[in-house]
Amino acid sequence: MKALSSDMLQEEIIERSPFVNIKLSFKEPSVLPQTIPLEIVQKMLSSAYRLLDSIRLTQYRREVIIRDIAVMELLFATGVRVFEICNIRISDINFANRYVKFYGKGSRERIV
Repeated sequence: MKALSSDMLQEEIIERSPFVNIKLSFKEPSVLPQTIPLEIVQKMLSSAYRLLDSIRLTQYRREVIIRDIAVMELLFATGVRVFEICNIRISDINFANRYVKFYGKGSRERIV
C-alpha cells in the first residue's frame, strides 16, 4: 500500500500520501546458518584422529594435527565462532578447572 501510494503521489494522482506520518519498517526474515550434519562432523574428527595414529609423522606434523583436532573439537563442542577460536591466548585456557574463555562480538567474555 505504501509503495502504491508513493507511485500515485509521484504520478500526481494524489496530493498527499496517507502514509506520511506512519512509520513502517519491514524486516526480511533472518536466515539462520546451516549446520554441518553430524555424520560429516564424525567423519572429519575420525579422519583427523586416524591421521594422528599414522606411523610416519614428524614431530612438527604431529603437533599440527593435534592443534587441528583441538580446534575442531572446540568448534563442534562449543559452537563458538571461528573468529573467537582464532583469538584464543594460552592465558584464556584453564586446564585445572577445564574451561576456556572466549571473547566474542563487542568484547563479550564467555566461559565454556
